[in-house]
Amino acid sequence: MKRFVETISVVVRRWPWWTIVTMLAITVVLASFARQAKVASGQEGFAPDTPEIAASDQIRELFSTGSSEKVMQIILSGDNVISASGVRTVAAIESAIRSSDAAAYISDRSDRAGIVSYLGGVLRAAQMQGMDIGKLSDEQVKQLYKLSLQQAAPGQADYLRALASSKGRLDEATAPAGLVVVFLDTSALPQTGDDFSALVDIEKGIAATAEQHSSGGIDVQAFSMLLLMGDEFDFSAEVGRLFLSAFLIILLILGYVYYVRPRGGRTGWGAIRRTVADVALTLAVIMGGRVWMQGFGVLRGPDHLGVIGGLNQITQIIPILLIGLG
Repeated sequence: MKRFVETISVVVRRWPWWTIVTMLAITVVLASFARQAKVASGQEGFAPDTPEIAASDQIRELFSTGSSEKVMQIILSGDNVISASGVRTVAAIESAIRSSDAAAYISDRSDRAGIVSYLGGVLRAAQMQGMDIGKLSDEQVKQLYKLSLQQAAPGQADYLRALASSKGRLDEATAPAGLVVVFLDTSALPQTGDDFSALVDIEKGIAATAEQHSSGGIDVQAFSMLLLMGDEFDFSAEVGRLFLSAFLIILLILGYVYYVRPRGGRTGWGAIRRTVADVALTLAVIMGGRVWMQGFGVLRGPDHLGVIGGLNQITQIIPILLIGLG
């Protein structure tokens, strides 16, 4: 590294103008690529390894949701959610959602209901046998759960197992957590010009409806990326604030480091001019480095060389943080 820096130093001293022209030319070329940057938005960009995101991906893969559908998770947790209280909670949640204003946006299809739960097989089996859900015992629920897995088609049995926690023993009908999945049809949203806010309001209503059914033995929590973001989330504004903060921090630090005291025959104005020139030059180099990073990211991305994946919010924020720390 030391030899590399020394080589650059020699080149700059020997051919200063050619160095400037070359750097400007490279910056212009990379700036043209940087303008082509496409930032992929979505939950995977922020937290790709969290259990909730993994569950969303698995749900999307299992149920093959269409582009006009959004998935919302309702998580039931407790000592064992495959129980009589679990069945009653799931049934109450589904009934409450279908009786709420959100019912108009539930995406029911011929091959799949708009609300799917880990105890869906139990509810169907109890209904077919004319059993009162409110009077089921824990042992009866376990028997119905095992029976539903045995009698379900291979694909449906996999769905039911996937919706229950892998930490449980499904063969013994025990699980510490289970999912109720709500599919929302975004094409049914009112044409207000702000689908995002409308969908957030719908999901907030569903979350409030579901979470009020938490009991002493079972905790109910709703999850979706829209609920995390809320209707006040603005990624562009957040990045702008981060960049402005980093810029101001750098400006203050450079002003302190490059401050030149008027001495040795140098006037106060001359000292200020030298300080401003040094700060401006350093800021120009930093901004150029930002352009280079963005340009190389696009050049090596899937639209050109294909060496790396597409850009996302994280790849946009990290350079700003590095600039601030630098």
